[in-house]
Order: sequence, then structure tokens, then C-alpha cells
Amino acid sequence: MTSRDEDRLAHNDLRRLAPYISRERKKAFSEECRPDSDWDEQCFAAKWFDMTVYNGRVPAPCEVAGSEWRDYFPEPHFVPYEDYNSYEEAVDAVLAHIRETALGGDVNAQRFLALVYKIGFLVDASPEEADQWFRRAAEQGNIDSMVDLGNCYASAFGTERNYSQAACWYRKAAEQDSREAQYRLALLYAGGADIGLSPEEALSYLRRSAEQEYAPAEYYWGLCHAEGIGVEWNETEAVRWFRRAADHGDSEARLRLGLCYGDGTGVRRDPSESVKWLKSAVDGGSVEAMYHLGLRYLTGDGVEKNGWRATWLFRSAAEAGDAQSQYFLGACYRSGAGIAKDRFRAAQWLWKAYMQGHPEAENALGELLDMSAGSEYECANVCSEYDFF
Repeated sequence: MTSRDEDRLAHNDLRRLAPYISRERKKAFSEECRPDSDWDEQCFAAKWFDMTVYNGRVPAPCEVAGSEWRDYFPEPHFVPYEDYNSYEEAVDAVLAHIRETALGGDVNAQRFLALVYKIGFLVDASPEEADQWFRRAAEQGNIDSMVDLGNCYASAFGTERNYSQAACWYRKAAEQDSREAQYRLALLYAGGADIGLSPEEALSYLRRSAEQEYAPAEYYWGLCHAEGIGVEWNETEAVRWFRRAADHGDSEARLRLGLCYGDGTGVRRDPSESVKWLKSAVDGGSVEAMYHLGLRYLTGDGVEKNGWRATWLFRSAAEAGDAQSQYFLGACYRSGAGIAKDRFRAAQWLWKAYMQGHPEAENALGELLDMSAGSEYECANVCSEYDFF
């Protein structure tokens, strides 16, 4: 292989996205890797276990679950309520029936039991039991369970962490066009896991997932266009993919759109549109968006200036560990911008930012404490007197 070929491969390597995998995304990915991350959205457990007496009988899960989950249950099985001493006994009878059906090889019953043990609903949570039932369903070809079993290996849920095994199950599902499995393979590779993928394969999986409208994949495919990774650099095309991901609910994409509209990258600069997307990202839980929206309120860019709201956003992000927000919150306490001056609280937040390596926090803290913005030792001594630790 020539040096030019090596340079080309390095340029198109999805691992160039690693710096863009934010702390939020890494945390979310770890949590998403817990089996069935959209459990709350689908809410079938709540519908199933809200077993009010139905014509004097406790209905089977398939009778009360949402239509999108009907396929995950065994055949209707009614338990006469009056035959039991308590409601709990009747529910236990339904669970026993589902277990018997699962042991008989019913894939949907196996997956259902795995999910029940995963969240610990009416049974003690057991990652090991969840892993066992996901494995049984996956080995019978259930695509969702293949992804879930991969998730178990990726997040050490009920088994030891093993990225190679995770990738093995993701591949099985990806080959059957599971968009989630394709995305997870690409992101595992981008994060540096050695899973036997080539750069071209990783890019291909990401593209295929994005084309199937999987929001996180759409966001990263937009980043590929923004950085020229595997495709021609095109900021306008990047914004188009960010918008697709944002429309499908991805908070990181909403944040990125807000920043694009704020500085005119790939679109005409529009401060009010920037604020709209930043608010949407905040509603989706993006900590970084809280910081950027706080700046907009602090400066009045695209929105009416509001110091109180700015400091509220800075505080929310600062408490979540964002160093930039900790610094600005400390600065607001120091100057009295949007909040009453408080030298002690200013020093507290500046110290937190400094401990995370914020480049301006040490000088600001030194000036606040009447020191010659100097050594960590001086800062630590003064801060220990103030009991900041």
C-alpha cells in the first residue's frame, strides 16, 4: 500500500469522528446499550401490568398491550380472578404461563421475559436472566434480540463486556437490515473498539443506517459531510442530514443545527432560528445546548436579553458537569449579571471549572481571591479555606 493510499484511508476513517462523540453521547450510548432503550416510550409494560379486573378476570398481556406489542406475547390466556386469593397470585399465574411458553421455544415469550427481568417489573431485576432469555430468542433468529444481546455484551449487562461478541451479534442483525445494529457497529468502531471492521465497512454501515432514517446515524452521517469523512466535504449537505436527524428527535442534531444557524455554517445566519433549535435541544436534554442557549440570553443574540434565564441555564448545565457553564456561572456571580453578586459562590463555580481544565478559570479565580493568578497550590490553599471541596 502506498503512502497516498494510507493517507486516503486515514482521511476516510470513521475514527476521525471520535472527538465529536460527546460526553452526553457516550453516556447515552452506554445507557442505550441497555436492552430495549425505548421501553418507556412504548409503555407496554405499564399497560400490561395495570391489570384492573376485566370482566371478573385478569387479562393476558396480549389483551391489554398496545397494538405495536401484540406480537410479543403468547396466545391469549385468561386467569379467572376468583380462583385466586389475591391479585398478586393471579399475576404470578400469568407470568408462569408465559415462562412455560418461553421454555417451550416461543421466541416472543422469551423476549418478553428478557425485558421483564431487565427492568425488574413484578420480578426481581436480573441482568443474568435477561441475558439468558435474550440469547435464547437471538439464537432462534429474532433480530431485535440479536441487537439486545449485542447491547448486553457492549454494556456488560448480565455478562462480561466483550466488544467482539457485541459486534458479532450486531453483524447478524445488520445483515438483516437492522438499522440500529448498523449504527452500533459504526459507533463502536468510531469509538476505537477493535471489532474487525475496515474503515470502508464502518462507513457503509453508518450510511445504510442513516438511509433507513435512524436518527443517531443521520446525525453522524451529517458530521461525515461536515468533515469530509468518506464523502465530499459539503456543509449544506451536512445541514440537510442534521435537519433529518433533528426532525427524528436527535438532540445532538438539534444542537448542531442551532450552532449552524448561529454562525451561518451551511445556511444563512439566522439568530432566531438558532435559538429555536437550541431550545428544542434543551428540551431533549442536551447539556451543551443549555450552555449555548444561556449565551444567547446573556448577549441577546436572537432572543430578548434575559440575564436571569441565562444564569438558570448555566446553572442547569453546570450542575450536570459542563465546565464552560461552570465558568460562566461563576463569572455571573462575580459580576452580578442576571443574579445577585456572591463572591463565595463565584469562587465555588470557578474552582469547579478550573478543576476540569477550563483555560480561563484559573486567572479568574486568582483575581477573585486577590491572588496573583498563579499556581494550583495557591488556588487549592485558598479554596480549602473556603471549604470548596
